[in-house]
Amino acid sequence: MEYLGVSAAQVIKEVTNTKFQIPKGMEEVNMCEAIEVLMNRRETEGIRQGLEQGISQGMAQGKLSLLKDLVEDGTLTMEATAGKVNMPVEEFEEYMKKEL
Repeated sequence: MEYLGVSAAQVIKEVTNTKFQIPKGMEEVNMCEAIEVLMNRRETEGIRQGLEQGISQGMAQGKLSLLKDLVEDGTLTMEATAGKVNMPVEEFEEYMKKEL
């Protein structure tokens, strides 16, 4: 079933919060096209969210890496650094042992 009645298509449009167009005067809607629009929007949103999450994680990792370097060169103490990142000293020590 490729085509669907307009009233059923409107229900699907509202329930899924999809912004596909239902042409005026049409009795049926091509749902394959509507679903394709929905899938493309969801894919784009997923990519955007993934990029935001990746950037955020990368920034956090970069900050921890910098703090690790500052502890290793003696600029900061282990205790002070752990406090800055709200980590128990033991957890930060474990992090320090890991390779980045």
